[in-house]
Amino acid sequence: MLIRDSVAVVTGASRGIGRATALMLGAAGGKVVVNARTRSEALEQVAKTIGGERAEVAEGDVADFAACGRIARAATDRFGPVDILVNNAGNFALKNVVAMEPRDWESIFQVHVFGAFNMIRHVLPSMIQRKRGVIVNIASFVAVRPPGPGRVPYAAAKSALIGLTRALGLEVAPDRVRVVGVAPGLTDTEIVRGGLPNVPERVSRVPLGRMARPEEIAHTVGYAIENDFLTGETVYVTGGE
Repeated sequence: MLIRDSVAVVTGASRGIGRATALMLGAAGGKVVVNARTRSEALEQVAKTIGGERAEVAEGDVADFAACGRIARAATDRFGPVDILVNNAGNFALKNVVAMEPRDWESIFQVHVFGAFNMIRHVLPSMIQRKRGVIVNIASFVAVRPPGPGRVPYAAAKSALIGLTRALGLEVAPDRVRVVGVAPGLTDTEIVRGGLPNVPERVSRVPLGRMARPEEIAHTVGYAIENDFLTGETVYVTGGE
């Protein structure tokens, strides 16, 4: 699917990979609805950079099914049916299982897994009806290669996204809707810089010797959208790790 003139929704678009992805879609000629849990100056700036005539801000917590309906309607009301959904919203915390409370586990799954389902459920019927649509789920290499302790809920949630991508991709392939995962390795984002206590040591374990740039992950998202023979698969972008 060509990005140009397509209607896209990017969740978690105020920073990091989501921001880079929204800007990539805008630069490629897409009409982009940018989402974050709250309406912030950073989110507004992303929309402004894309251009007011081709961007819309739709705040809302993806863990809330009704809020996701409002995000989808914001896209439809402004630009028309959603062609591209990028499920990028996420949260992260390092905590060993023995120190976790149920709410810690639930918070990770509510955003990553339920959030992806909530958005998919609101945009998928129209995609199937029109036989046009691409869903990109931002997973993580942590799902299959955890680099250390404290990542169990994050790895489990991202593993669920990889399974969702595979199963849903097969389910809707006859409807000409594609579902693709992108699994970044260590990426230079605020969450990584603020959430990992040992960033230089982690970087030293990446064979290419550096973190990915968010723009490099966004480039892979663009590839996933425009390669019409790619579905049900997750593309790993890890610098060889």
